[in-house]
Amino acid sequence: MCRAAETTTNAFALVMHSISVPVIRFISPHDAPETLIDPFALSADSATAGAPSCSNKHCFAVCARNLTMLEAVDLLCFLSDGTYTFGKGGVVVTPTNGPTVQLKQSAKKEQAIIAKLQSIAIPEITFRPPATVIDAIDFFFAASADFDDPSIPVKQRGINFAVKNPCRMTYKPSPEDRLPKISNDMIGAEEKPSISASSARFCTLYEALSLVCDKLDARFVLRDNTVVIYPAATLKLSTR
Repeated sequence: MCRAAETTTNAFALVMHSISVPVIRFISPHDAPETLIDPFALSADSATAGAPSCSNKHCFAVCARNLTMLEAVDLLCFLSDGTYTFGKGGVVVTPTNGPTVQLKQSAKKEQAIIAKLQSIAIPEITFRPPATVIDAIDFFFAASADFDDPSIPVKQRGINFAVKNPCRMTYKPSPEDRLPKISNDMIGAEEKPSISASSARFCTLYEALSLVCDKLDARFVLRDNTVVIYPAATLKLSTR
């Protein structure tokens, strides 16, 4: 029985790895319409109209292309502090800390993403309050495709970006912002700190990403072929 279950798990994982998701975009709950039904509801009874009973309560955002279905599930669980296992004929996603599938991250792919971040040059970037980290990843997602190697097929260009717990990031204003520093204790669950005034010309995407992380006291990690930005003060992850 153990061998049979193992074979089914491996076969299902291979099927999920063979399915490509062209584009994934998730926004944080407070950016969504009030009538949104919770897309992560695990039972029909909990998927009711009105304010979502959102498992995205910790808040995250994703802009990604061409992830496999298994990478997408792993990434979303990582961002939402959820877990997943392979059940009989499917994937079981839960908000608990139960046993999970540890999807092995490819060191070769991580190195390729870092190299691409360092090779893509952006003519100019400018962020001013009230621009947030969500706006930043949306810009990076688009710019990474626009300024990627033109010899790469259009649908394969760009880099994926995500944010975990943006509401826990600290806003560090520039003097020209004329605004007080906002600490984590002052940030409500439904708020996102703005990026302090920032601009640069002819910089690489890696430099632009590092600039935004510095402004928000954040770090980034590579997960599921995606650059994930997270607050340095609240998470202990391996960073680049």
